[in-house]
Amino acid sequence: MKITRRQLKKIIREAVEDQHPSVSVGLQPGKQIFSMHDFKSLQPGDKLRVGSRDIVVYHLDTNNGVIVYVDEGKATMKEIDYRYAAIYPDDPADLLPEYNIFYRGSGPPPQNVRRPPRQTGPGRSFSVYD
Repeated sequence: MKITRRQLKKIIREAVEDQHPSVSVGLQPGKQIFSMHDFKSLQPGDKLRVGSRDIVVYHLDTNNGVIVYVDEGKATMKEIDYRYAAIYPDDPADLLPEYNIFYRGSGPPPQNVRRPPRQTGPGRSFSVYD
């Protein structure tokens, strides 16, 4: 029996995924993310749900507490501050986070992303020195 290249690639891909699971440590699909440790363990390509939007992580900036993402099926990069969704140990019990972020699984990182167009208006010119 012959095995086609496509079948061989599929067999190899499944074998590699079995040895190295792609789900980040500590994150399970369907669970809410609210600790700083969980946010810092996100990787490019992880799929999240913020409110009712499905997003894909493009980059995680831990210095500024920002997740750079693209909406699923889109190419424009956007940012969200994950500190608004974090619950700190010293917070009161009745304090709710600003955003509800759920982990949906991991996948390939987004390709061919673009920056949003530069905004124009009062105080914004096309000068390099702005």
